[in-house]
Amino acid sequence: TVPGVIVATGLGGAHIEIEGLGPEYTAVLVDGQRAIGRIDGTLDLTRFAMERIDHIEIVRGPSSALYGADALAGVINLITRRPEAPFEADAHVVTGSRDMLDAAARAGGSIHRLAGALGVSWQRDDGYDLTPADAATTASSMDQRGLDGRLLFTGDHLRVDAGGDYLHRDQRGIDGNAGGGVFDRRNLTETASLYVRPAWQTARTSDLRGMVRASLYSDQYASDQRMSDALDQYQDTRERLYEAAAHWEHRGARHTILLGAEVQDEALRSERLRGGERDRQRAGVFAQDEWVVSAWTLVPSARIDADTQFGVHLTPRLAARVDLAEDLVLRVAAGAGFRAPGFKELYLFFENPGAGYVVEGNPELAPESSTGMRASLAWSPRDDLWLDITGHRNDLSDM
Repeated sequence: TVPGVIVATGLGGAHIEIEGLGPEYTAVLVDGQRAIGRIDGTLDLTRFAMERIDHIEIVRGPSSALYGADALAGVINLITRRPEAPFEADAHVVTGSRDMLDAAARAGGSIHRLAGALGVSWQRDDGYDLTPADAATTASSMDQRGLDGRLLFTGDHLRVDAGGDYLHRDQRGIDGNAGGGVFDRRNLTETASLYVRPAWQTARTSDLRGMVRASLYSDQYASDQRMSDALDQYQDTRERLYEAAAHWEHRGARHTILLGAEVQDEALRSERLRGGERDRQRAGVFAQDEWVVSAWTLVPSARIDADTQFGVHLTPRLAARVDLAEDLVLRVAAGAGFRAPGFKELYLFFENPGAGYVVEGNPELAPESSTGMRASLAWSPRDDLWLDITGHRNDLSDM
């Protein structure tokens, strides 16, 4: 329901479009960390079980100054639930036609300085066929199972958050072509991640946060032609991402200063890549100052990224908020963003002799870059009533 944010469904699943830009221009985070597993630029949001989500943060407009690549349109940050009560548990089961099942259970609790939670989920659906006269199916069947866990320690000055998750999704369907061929299709997707996030409160007004995370993604696609193997296909795509970060925040009377550094090591393996496997490393540093002056709040920020593939990229941003009245707020922002070319855009090599075409990536691609401006006027005369008028402009280059 957020203005300018659209959830659309396509071949890659459910994805986000912000202010007219496609899903490849939005950074999707889970607890502030980048989610992997994009297919043709789309990250399928149905991978994330709603039972895990506490709330969602949305940043509209170019946000690469803090979040790095892909944040040209904005950022979606899925914040997962934290166990707080001594013991809490919930479960649900929904069933329906086509052997549909949506089941999930979660339990957690806290004792003294420790808290933890464990969740499981299972969704399945037989799909459907609107044209039974032919062999092809309209919608694929789906069987998805997930597991996630989290453990938190809270001390006097030290807090440690550790956890992980695993998702297994199996989709099956039947396709047909103009020549009368029938193909049994299966797509098996698996994702897994582990993380540790320590935080030290160095002073009453300062804290230091760290993060180490490993993410793995596997996508196996098979298409088996009945009565022949001439057009059989099998693709095995595997992606991994290792990342580490450190953030320092200082809160003063008028200034809140944020400094940070991040490093990433990413690799993709696929038969369709030249050489079969590619990797790259990226490092970034950023700074932001939230400066409050009477009714004004100014937020300048800037980031520098260095990537082994495309070199150095600078992305500044300046935002301001003015409280014109108690119930009337003006916000303006201008910034730059960039999207690094993916491994497939750079190194893809695929031949289809039967159809007579070749798809080949371009290793000389530079990052797409953008400049954006936006302004909004928000009026809220009552707690249950608000009006928001927003205008924005994005200019993209090197598409």
